[in-house]
Amino acid sequence: MGVKSKSSSRLESFVENPPKALWSLAIPIMLGMGIHTLYNLVDM
Repeated sequence: MGVKSKSSSRLESFVENPPKALWSLAIPIMLGMGIHTLYNLVDM
């Protein structure tokens, strides 16, 4: 039962504040892409 309430509370926090939710997903993606780009530049 605790897992479902934790999951629904995370969903509610994403629905309540969409801009914050977007940034919380976008920042790790941007960091990963930056690391990948640096790796490709060094690998050339």
